[in-house]
Amino acid sequence: AVHCFERMAVEVSNKDMDKDILTFGQLESGGAHGRNGTSEPDGKKQAEEGRDKGWLKRRAHVVLSPQLQLRRITVFTLHLQLVLMILSLAVFAAMYSQAFDGREVHYEYSSPLTAMWIGIQCTHFSAAYLIWWLLFCPSFTRAGHYFWAGSGALFAVLGFIVLISHASSKNEGSAAGCSILWIVAGATAFAASASWVREDLRSPLMRPPLWECGLACCCSLREWGIGFGLFVQLWFFIFGMGATIQAASAAADYSSYPPIGEVYDVRATPDVTVRMHMACAGPKGGGKTTFVMEHGGGANCLGLKAVADELAEKHGRRTCIYDRLGYGWTPSMYVRGKGQNFPTSGDLLKQLLAAKGETGPYTCVGHSAGGQACLRFALAMEGQVTGIAMLDGYPDLITAGAFRPGKEHRTAQSPALAGTRLFAILLGPTGLTRGLVGNPGPDFVPQSMASAMIALYGQTRFWLAQYTDLATAEEEGDAQFDWPRMGGSEDSRGIVTYGKTLGAHVLVMPADKTVNKVCSDTYKWSEFCCDPVNAANEPHCENNVKDSALYAEQAALYASSIGTSGALEVAPQGSGHAYPYLKDHYLWLVDRLLAHFGGSSA
Repeated sequence: AVHCFERMAVEVSNKDMDKDILTFGQLESGGAHGRNGTSEPDGKKQAEEGRDKGWLKRRAHVVLSPQLQLRRITVFTLHLQLVLMILSLAVFAAMYSQAFDGREVHYEYSSPLTAMWIGIQCTHFSAAYLIWWLLFCPSFTRAGHYFWAGSGALFAVLGFIVLISHASSKNEGSAAGCSILWIVAGATAFAASASWVREDLRSPLMRPPLWECGLACCCSLREWGIGFGLFVQLWFFIFGMGATIQAASAAADYSSYPPIGEVYDVRATPDVTVRMHMACAGPKGGGKTTFVMEHGGGANCLGLKAVADELAEKHGRRTCIYDRLGYGWTPSMYVRGKGQNFPTSGDLLKQLLAAKGETGPYTCVGHSAGGQACLRFALAMEGQVTGIAMLDGYPDLITAGAFRPGKEHRTAQSPALAGTRLFAILLGPTGLTRGLVGNPGPDFVPQSMASAMIALYGQTRFWLAQYTDLATAEEEGDAQFDWPRMGGSEDSRGIVTYGKTLGAHVLVMPADKTVNKVCSDTYKWSEFCCDPVNAANEPHCENNVKDSALYAEQAALYASSIGTSGALEVAPQGSGHAYPYLKDHYLWLVDRLLAHFGGSSA
């Protein structure tokens, strides 16, 4: 790279710069002599004799001084890095707009966040290198060039790894193409600084080394710039390595964790066909309902796989688990444009079951946000859903983005959207959260699928799917609620009473820690109770008490006002929000589901 770089920037170079240099100024003076007193003709003769010696092949008789050579290298570097910075910024802007500006976008596998992150990283690197050359390079020490040559080489290597990883992944062509920007920017930085170091070694400029800098020097603009450059490069190193880890891990995940079911085409609109993943097990027919599992908002179909397997294998029931758009093994993502009509998750599930060949009737089991998905599925099926089980789910009370009950905590006022958006941009696509966020822990069942759960949770598409759900809820506002379509009413606190419009039996099973956050002589969970242990955080303690009462009240209203019949059963003592997929509670859940929905479909 250095060889090619210098051939573009330098016309002639001599093996011994101290003896055989003939500058443009000497040629123009007519009677100038070389540094050793050699006349101009003799200097030309020496230059001609030595032009085929040394590292580079000589192609001319005119010799540039080291300073002029480096000046040309500088100009070439500035122009190229400026072009790369503009291209990278354009990539970032285009991908950011695709992901977050609310325009209609349909794609599979490849997330715009992937290419967006590649663009912003290259923009950062090129801009930092550009500023460094403009402000500090002329007076910089050799150590600085060593640092930037090393950073450039690392950047180019990371770009090559990202390129290979995305090229081997499904439908990541745009991200793979953008990775070339990393390679070119890093190779340019390496070649330019390596050329400076080479020339400085051959003809030292007698600058004091960095470690001999005195106190006054350390207070100069140059030293502040050096410190800033080191800081931003450290930032790049951390996140650049994270983006590379994400690319390599995602490529490995495609082969390491194949879908447990099949992927089917589903017509979402007349112009858009999405592809969705579903896996079913157990015998069909028999006069009993098929259990359909709706996973939570921050999970995938594996969250309820243990329950589905137990029902199918041990009790002979037909079960189906699937992934909503953007989650798990469902490859399709759809970013709905503002004001655009798009089918609900219930409408898409109805078509997916038809594509799978399932006929119903159905019992829908929804965990967390899956509770609201079950209501929408029941509305879409128009009487084909005869049972609904809500596992610590609170439709219309805790809407997407509002994690506490009450009108004042709804999506528009909730910080969840901004927080998820920031997390999705900064950490989700970098791989820095793999194994930390989304790790189900040792009590997860089935434990054999825990690594797959982590891998699916770490997908870049997964973070964009969460953000898209929150952004859609914010845009819809009150239109996202289902209770108006179900003949319901809402009081001043945001608590909803439904109109018993669904012909289904409704089983509501909140987690123990959700509805029991008030201490008593027999219940002393210090995490939630207002006792001396957490009395210092009094507002948090008071909020827990308020939330607990609202959750319990709304859960009872779900059971009594959604369907033709209902029941409320609190999960075992100590159970938290994740109880449906923990080894201590999932068998209890299976038993209660069979107790309520074990009979015939009638």
